[in-house]
Parts: sequence; structure tokens; C-alpha cells
Amino acid sequence: MSKATFNIKLVIKLLGFMLFLESGALLLSGMVAWLYKGDDAQWFLLSAGITAVSGLIFYFIGKQAKRTNIGKQEAYAFVTLVWVLFSFYGLLPYYLGGYINTVTNAFFETISGFTTTGSSVILDVESMPHGILFWRSLTQWMGGMGIILLSLAVMPLLNMGNVGLFAAEVPGPKVDKLQPRISGTARILWIIYLLLTLFEVVLLKLAGMGLFDAVCHALTSMATGGFSTKNNSIAAFDSPTIEYIIIGFMFIAGTSFSLIYWAFTFNFKKLKHNDEFTWYVYIVLLVAAFLSFGLWHVEGLSLGDAIRSGLFQTISFLTTTGYTTTTAYMHWEPLLWSVFLLIMLFGGMSGSTSGGIKISRIIILVRQSKCELKRQVHPNAVIPVRYNGKNVPDNIVSTVSGFLVLYILLVFIGTAILLSEGLYLVDALGAVLSSISNVGPGFGAFTQNYYMMPDLSTWTLTFLMLAGRLELFTVILLLMPSFWRK
Repeated sequence: MSKATFNIKLVIKLLGFMLFLESGALLLSGMVAWLYKGDDAQWFLLSAGITAVSGLIFYFIGKQAKRTNIGKQEAYAFVTLVWVLFSFYGLLPYYLGGYINTVTNAFFETISGFTTTGSSVILDVESMPHGILFWRSLTQWMGGMGIILLSLAVMPLLNMGNVGLFAAEVPGPKVDKLQPRISGTARILWIIYLLLTLFEVVLLKLAGMGLFDAVCHALTSMATGGFSTKNNSIAAFDSPTIEYIIIGFMFIAGTSFSLIYWAFTFNFKKLKHNDEFTWYVYIVLLVAAFLSFGLWHVEGLSLGDAIRSGLFQTISFLTTTGYTTTTAYMHWEPLLWSVFLLIMLFGGMSGSTSGGIKISRIIILVRQSKCELKRQVHPNAVIPVRYNGKNVPDNIVSTVSGFLVLYILLVFIGTAILLSEGLYLVDALGAVLSSISNVGPGFGAFTQNYYMMPDLSTWTLTFLMLAGRLELFTVILLLMPSFWRK
């Protein structure tokens, strides 16, 4: 693509607006730090100032940009750069305040937040001041529904050519437009997201959780992020009521927000006739039943504890939230914990805040395989792939197949890099799958923390987190010379 056709000034100008948005989020975290009289308030003020000034510089560089539609190249470049820049400026309070002592680890922590992965390099979370803990949670909440989606809801300037931005960021093969204008859809989705978050805060507070902890956990569970204010995650609260509340909201967050909107408007037929939602419910029930039986029969838990733990771990890993009520799952029977490897690949529904391959793609792949088997028996038959009662176009089937191939390729390359740095296979594969699926907890040595990860491996996982959150194609296409040719 020639330089003349790529509207770089427009991209820079829009990035400036986005940095203003992030500076506001940093200021909000600074206010929390000030309310709790933490020494981190000064670092948030400084970070917000640096981010705002940078945004101003970006804006003036792109000030003369023509107000034109954003093409595919601009949309994909802008979306990827926003996530990278947000993570770069978002690391400032961690690094400037000395809470994380290397840029590599600070960037890892920040992008883990914005991508809602939940992997952490902080050894003692409970020693962190309130402002830092709130910022960790806020990064996940902003990244959950999508930074660009937030901008489309609040920034009129981004209302031009925004279908490309919407498609480049929103998780899954397709998300329904709820309003004729994408900005209207974005606004509805964020209102629902906010209302559900506030409702969860109230329920967690009523269940006995402190207000600050309730806010932070509501932010991260609705984002399917998994950051906690406690070293032992949800297990620290030792409350079945709190666990069941979080189970419910993780399940909701793993559901397509388009379906949640239809549920809000009492249009339950949309849920009843949605293939992906049906599969989602069945997967939860079947896997939870399997784990619960195993924990009761093999691991010796009481029936009530086994059901609660099985359901919690199933929904947490399937929705890629990554909360845990036990850190000992690697000591379970291998058949039990290996189920986590499978369901964290699946992820939640398209258009939800969860990561992973997405259940809609799994359905299409399974039905495509079934159709191929039928074609082997009846070579001349026309057997289309069906989804939600409609034929799936061949280009969609090809895209889904391509996504899976790319996913496997990135897992292979990422695992090879980690193995070259001396990690064991289970540790390396678990960390890679957790990162590209935006889950958080890994397997083996990385069930709780990634502090000891070598630098090259850390940057590899950082890239995989970003690629996974932006549905692989958005990031990978930018690395292909053919994408930039006219």
C-alpha cells in the first residue's frame, strides 16, 4: 500500500484522543489512592500528566488530518496501536512507583490487565496500595468490553468509518448490531456492562465483602479478567455465597452481550434459538458435573463443596476469567485438571468479554467436520454447514478454519520459544495456552505467578496475550507486507 493512501495523520490524531481517555482513567485511580491516603497518588498524578501531554502532542501532529472514513489498514493499525500504547502508558504507575522493578514485567502486568488475561508478576498482591489494586482492576474492566468500543460510545470523532474499528476489535466471528449506528450499539453495550457491574458490587457487599474488594472483583469478573486483591484469589474470602455470586456473573460475562441485551428487553426467543448459547449451557453443565463427580469421588470433597468447586472452576476457565478457589488443582488427578486445558481453549461466546477460540467457531468446525464425513459417503450431495438455522457462507467457514490453523501455529511457535529458554513442556505449553486464550493461571510452575519467567518468554507471552485478545488476524495482518500493498 502506498504512503499516500494510508491516513497516518488521522490514526495519530485518534491515538491522541485515546491517550486523553487513559489519562482520565489514571486520574480516577489517583483519586482512589488519595482517598485511601496511599503514597501511590503522586505516581498516578505524574503518569496521568505524562499521558495527557503525550495525547496533546499526538493530537497536534495529526491535527490537519482529513475527516474521512477509516479503511481496513487504518482500522487494524489503530486498534493494535491503541492496545500497545495503553499498555505502555499504563505501566507508568507500576514502574515509576517502584511497585514493579522492570519495564518488561510492568508492561506484562499492564497488557495482562487490558487484555483481561490476568497473569501477574506481582508476588504479594496484598502488599500493594489501594490505587495500584484499583488500577489493575480498572485496566481489565476497560479492556473487557473493549477500549475501542468504549471510545465509539463516548467519542463523536470516532463515529466515522467505525464499522471497521468495531470489526477489528470485538471478539468473535460476528456481533449483532443493536442499533443502526455502531456508536449506538457501543453505547448500549457499555450501559449494560456498567449496570451489571454495579449490581454485582451491591451483591458482593451484601454477601460480606468489603466495598473496595467488591468494586475491584466486580470490575474484573465482569471483564472475565481474574485480577484479585488477594493472593489466594476468591479462596481468600472463604464464602460459598460470594463464590456463587461470582459464578453467576462470570457466566453472564461469558455470554454474548447482544443476547444479554435481548434478555434485558424480554426477547427470550433470541436465547432459545441461539446455537452458541445452547452449547455454552451444555458445556458448563457437562464439564461441571464431570469435575464435581471427580472431586467428590476421587479427591474426597464433600458433595456440596465438590459441586461448588467444580462449577466455579469450570466457569472460571471456560470464560477465561481465571479466578481460583484452590491453588492445588495441579495435584488433582491428571484427567481432572487436563479438562481445564480443553475448556480454556473453547472460551466463552462470541461478543462476550471472554477470550479463547469462542464456542461459535467450535460449533462451525464440528459441523464442518460432520459435513465432510457425509460428503465422503455422498460425493455429489450439497451439504451446507448450518448455524442458527441458516447456511454458513463458505468464506466464513474458511475464515474459521484459518483462525484455528493460525491459533495452533502460534501455540507451537510460542511453546518452542519457551522451551528454548529451559522451561518444562507442561509449564511452557500451559503458559502459552493461558496467554493466547487470555485465561491467566497456567499449569505446572505458573499456576499463580509469572515473576520468574525469562525476559524473552515474557515478551512472547505478551505478544500472545495481545494477539489472542484481538482475535489473531488483527495483529498478524499488520506483519504481512501484502496487507499494506495498494
